Amino acid sequence: MKFKVKSIFINLKVDFAALCIHEIYTLLREIPMQVTLSGYTGRAASVSDVPRRDDSGFFQIAEAPLAVRVTEDTTDWYLLKFKGDSLVTAASYIKKGSQLSITGKLSFEDWNDPDGVRHSKPVVDVYEVQLERKPVVV
Repeated sequence: MKFKVKSIFINLKVDFAALCIHEIYTLLREIPMQVTLSGYTGRAASVSDVPRRDDSGFFQIAEAPLAVRVTEDTTDWYLLKFKGDSLVTAASYIKKGSQLSITGKLSFEDWNDPDGVRHSKPVVDVYEVQLERKPVVV
């Protein structure tokens, strides 16, 4: 069975008719999804040092928002996370409005606002990035 989530197709062998919407939502959040997205960045990538879990030092992570136009009136925003030396270096070339294509693992970060309302945002752990090609001036 194919199930469409925004513009992502997932092959599942689940009887969705037997599940309620909450169970479907929970199931989909647990499945690691590889995505390939193309769009424009909302700002330059920001790099920060994050402590390692074993307290052996720090590693760098870069983040940038990516706007993906779904329809003429709809744009989806994804937070891109770049981990690893080569990806953090590549992220240093990302400026506001840069066009790029990425491949990575889609997940969701949840939080509650001060009013107790639960929010969620899509996050992609990038493992492949392709920056736009600059025209060659002759």
